Amino acid sequence: MKVLEAYRTLGVTPAAPQWEVKQAYHRLLKQFHPDLTSEEGSRRRLEAVVEAYRSLKEHQPRIVPFPSNSRRRPAKPPDVTPEELATLGHLVAHGRSAAMRAFSARRLGNSGKRSAYAFLRPALYDSDPLVVRSAVQAIGTLNVAGCAAELAGLFFRTDPETKHCILDIVEQREGTPRFQDVVLVGMRDRDLSVRKRSLSLYARQVAAAGNARETVNPHG
Repeated sequence: MKVLEAYRTLGVTPAAPQWEVKQAYHRLLKQFHPDLTSEEGSRRRLEAVVEAYRSLKEHQPRIVPFPSNSRRRPAKPPDVTPEELATLGHLVAHGRSAAMRAFSARRLGNSGKRSAYAFLRPALYDSDPLVVRSAVQAIGTLNVAGCAAELAGLFFRTDPETKHCILDIVEQREGTPRFQDVVLVGMRDRDLSVRKRSLSLYARQVAAAGNARETVNPHG
């Protein structure tokens, strides 16, 4: 979508500051939420809104920021609401294009709401690797505690690039026993880079476990 068309879709001018663009985006998400309106064509309008916002995010320098020296600064846009999470979840599962589903997954990750994990789970089974990797990265951003089993299952069946995304999460949570299955499977992977990284993580896990035992029982 072209930039000017994206501004028109969101109902703002090209001179609109970033906060105004965000407010328009969140307002339209609510307006065309499939559970909140029976208006004909609402799903198509909703997808157009998300596509417009994605286009403007890709052209971030064109979005004029709110002047830092202004004396009257508007209130910060509200946090992501449950309705907005549900809207993004709907687009993750049913968006027509992979780019839209991937963008919605990333937005869920940036929401800071761990409840967004429920909406991200369908994306782990998406047919497009871009969507799957976006969902994995979003789950890593949210730091969801109960995702280990699902990510381990994905690790068995996915491509090397996505496996490295999962190993990124394992590395962030080094010492977490839940991810041991991922590391053990990775050590036997066909891809050399995955095997090497998994072996490195395993060695660090073993060293961390040894240090923990010494701390608990320093005199043996």
